[in-house]
Amino acid sequence: TFCSSHNVFGRRARMRSALNIFNEIRALVEDFGVEKITFQDDEVLCSRTRFLELCDLIINARMSIKMSIRTRIDSIDKEVILKARAAGLTRISFGIENWNDETLKKINKNYNLRVIHQQFKVLEESGFPHISFNNICGFPWETKQHFKGCLSEIRKIPRKIKFHAIVVTPIPYPKTQLYECYHKSFNFTN
Repeated sequence: TFCSSHNVFGRRARMRSALNIFNEIRALVEDFGVEKITFQDDEVLCSRTRFLELCDLIINARMSIKMSIRTRIDSIDKEVILKARAAGLTRISFGIENWNDETLKKINKNYNLRVIHQQFKVLEESGFPHISFNNICGFPWETKQHFKGCLSEIRKIPRKIKFHAIVVTPIPYPKTQLYECYHKSFNFTN
């Protein structure tokens, strides 16, 4: 409800082939000595098959790079994590956005706290070294209790997982559901 990327990029995903991406990475490594790659896709795992194929290409080429990706917390599984680690993945960033079931439902994340905690167990079991995640606090319906609840849920992250969290306030961008629902009552129309 808060995301404006579809207003900028549209709702269609353009996907390059795993081989095309691999060839670009190989050129960056060989021609320019690049050692770290950050994928800025909104959802690099929108095609799990393509991502695993890319990892296989990197592994088979014995390419020594470090990678970081951004993805949804509900997109990962142990196979993806282990394969990506073998390919050089050292960091995952998640847009968890909130640690409250009411808020997750209202912002249409399509998962809940049970799923979030279940996925942190997957990360723990995979021995993943470092993650980061976004928190958006201050939606119009939230109270201090929502914020305190989020802190309480974050404390449940397994101790073996190293993480850092980014906390931001929601920005009601025009043409988003958040804007449409609240611009009049909070007097920020136009």
